Amino acid sequence: MIESDPELSSTTAIPEPPTDATPSPLAARLPPTILSQVFELLHDDCERDGSLEWLQASSHVCQHWRAHALGHQSLWTSLNPMILSRGLVDDFLERSEDAPLEVDVHALPNGNDRELRQAYRRVLTRELHRVRTLMYAHTDAERQFVPAAEELALLLKEPAPLLHTLRLPALKRSRLLFREAGVLLNFLTNHAPALQRLELTRFPPSCFPWGSPPPAIRTLVLCIDNPIEGVLSVSFTQVLDGLRAMPNLRTLSLSGMVPRRTVDDNAQVTVNLPHLQKLRLTGSGEQYAQLWCALKLHPECAAQIEIIHSADFPEILPNALKKHFIECDISSFQELHVKRNASNGVVYDLYPLSRPPNEYASPSHPYTHPYLSLFVSWENKMKTPHAPAVQIFDVTPLRNVKRITIEAVDAARTDPERMARLDQRVGAVEDLVLVAYRPSQLSSMFLLLGRSLLSTPSEEGDDVCMPHLRTITLKQCHFDREVAGPALRYTLERRAQECVPKLDSLSFVGCGLEMGRVDELEVELVESGLVKRILSDDEAGRTSAVTS
Repeated sequence: MIESDPELSSTTAIPEPPTDATPSPLAARLPPTILSQVFELLHDDCERDGSLEWLQASSHVCQHWRAHALGHQSLWTSLNPMILSRGLVDDFLERSEDAPLEVDVHALPNGNDRELRQAYRRVLTRELHRVRTLMYAHTDAERQFVPAAEELALLLKEPAPLLHTLRLPALKRSRLLFREAGVLLNFLTNHAPALQRLELTRFPPSCFPWGSPPPAIRTLVLCIDNPIEGVLSVSFTQVLDGLRAMPNLRTLSLSGMVPRRTVDDNAQVTVNLPHLQKLRLTGSGEQYAQLWCALKLHPECAAQIEIIHSADFPEILPNALKKHFIECDISSFQELHVKRNASNGVVYDLYPLSRPPNEYASPSHPYTHPYLSLFVSWENKMKTPHAPAVQIFDVTPLRNVKRITIEAVDAARTDPERMARLDQRVGAVEDLVLVAYRPSQLSSMFLLLGRSLLSTPSEEGDDVCMPHLRTITLKQCHFDREVAGPALRYTLERRAQECVPKLDSLSFVGCGLEMGRVDELEVELVESGLVKRILSDDEAGRTSAVTS
């Protein structure tokens, strides 16, 4: 018990109101339905703040309020470390009667580890049939969790017919958790028929029953600690069959959980998941692209594909991309962010204008909008280094893209062969943002805009790259006088000769321009009629504008 909270140390866990408490006439007359809503709102607010003040507030008004609070089951169904560490588990279990329980685990500084473990053990051994959710919080401080997820996993041995959500992030490496994986496998196969949301992290691959998955599942997140990528106890075909047995999936995230495809696996199979709106595949090897190619998703899906540290470029990836874009609604994709375009990797995001993917969101974060986030890297050099990028951008729908951001790669210049196909297919672009470019790289990009590095006309028969371009923004770029400056002026002059409208703005963000450089650009570009205005953030963090 906590001595500083005397009201919470009583055997009833909810104090008697003061004998002289006189409620207002309105409070005394509130009907049960209104009181229930008041208590629930107060309970939810306090729970978000990690407080138990709702216990006192609901009992200090009058006997009528206290009696109603004691009899309101849903107020007593949430079990968390703060409640369990104060010895209130018996009171909450008694007053919740047979209502479904919400069991949460999160970090509790200065908590009594022994008392917490005993309380959670009691709930999961005696009341598992009532548990609706068993969740660990999303936090970086997982090592503060008491008990650890692997401890609770061993307690899941009885039927849990009401269990809706199970989230367990293990801490040990998977090779130490085979007993826990066996318990989870049996539990998911036989005891959790109503499970809709499952998140397992760092357990062995054998923890999930691909042969008989929970049929009602809607969210499946498996981030597996697999020491040998692609070597699993199940086959590629068995994973496909398991996914086919979960037609209600809305969210699917597999990391380290996709086995390599063998000659015995059916290569011409399609898994139709019409409700799947969030897909995340992360791992090493071509099997992740093969799995993506086999899935048919919701037309407005958010897909995040990360194929990392592969020996070779996944040859099936362009086909998977093409199939994805054919089957999905891409009409809203108007912004492209190329984060990497190198000889050993391509990284980009394609999404609705000004709505980039939230890269920090958890895999089970609710669906917000469609997008594609692609990260692919390989180690072995290719005979034609730019071929993978060309293949990828050839099948990426770019005709509707209005804004494009391109980050520099670690190279001396922008390789025109790698940018050629991209340059030819972004005719609708109005805003171009270049990030962290050196002078030689800026020169190459500017000359591409003037089509000085390419002799082949664009698909529309127009010799001008990005004819609708209105703004260029340089972020953290080295814009020098000797290389980048002359290349930009040459490009703008050439575009003017082709009767392309002049830029609305040329912006510098974090470029560290020398004192007086903006004035020079005003004379060179604005007064000459090549650009309408120059924007630059100065040393004071303000924005200065020079306008014609």
